[in-house]
Amino acid sequence: MESITPELNNPSPLNKHKLLGYLFLALVFAGAVALAYWWQYGTDNKQADEITDWKTYRNEEYGFEFKYPKDLEAKEELHKDFRITDGETEKVFDWLNVSIDYGAENGRIILTMNHPGFGLEVVEEKIDDKIISVNNINMQREVLTVKFGGKFILYSFSSDPDHNYLFFADIPKNKETSLKLSDDIVSTFKFLKSPICIQIVTRAKNPQTDEELDFPTPCDVPEGWEKIQPEQL
Repeated sequence: MESITPELNNPSPLNKHKLLGYLFLALVFAGAVALAYWWQYGTDNKQADEITDWKTYRNEEYGFEFKYPKDLEAKEELHKDFRITDGETEKVFDWLNVSIDYGAENGRIILTMNHPGFGLEVVEEKIDDKIISVNNINMQREVLTVKFGGKFILYSFSSDPDHNYLFFADIPKNKETSLKLSDDIVSTFKFLKSPICIQIVTRAKNPQTDEELDFPTPCDVPEGWEKIQPEQL
């Protein structure tokens, strides 16, 4: 009987090239996914580590703190019993400034408490205005263009009716890295104690029923409800 020898389907050189091509594409795709993951999460972790290593400015008298890069300096200026006259009414209050200079031609940021309201005469136009949330503090973040070029970024908020705060960032033209640095500094601000519950409408959600309601203040949100925070910084 004639024997039958099975034929082996050896891949042709063309098929080998196809297999190598598919393998190469798979490796490229896997590398792209890994790079995208690192870009999204690795850089965030690196920035978080850098911020953790920053210095801390802490003010025990007024009850707050924030962080700033360790190669910069925070300069404090306090005006006790500052007086300003509005018509026939004289107001007396403490005015605090904490300034951080970013270096020559890179701008600066100033945290001011109870700012008297002058110094913004050079503003041209407001180009952005939104509410952000920083460590459970609602802040109004405004972006203003100024006459000599560049931008002012204002982050305003209150702890109670008698203490108003303003982060004022002076960003020169084409210095977006300084704007990012300002956002990072502001993102570290927190009160050492919970501030008095002021009149800020707070939206919250009942996780059991998915019902959403507005409450007059954060303190009015019932236990078990989840506060719906404005945009996080």
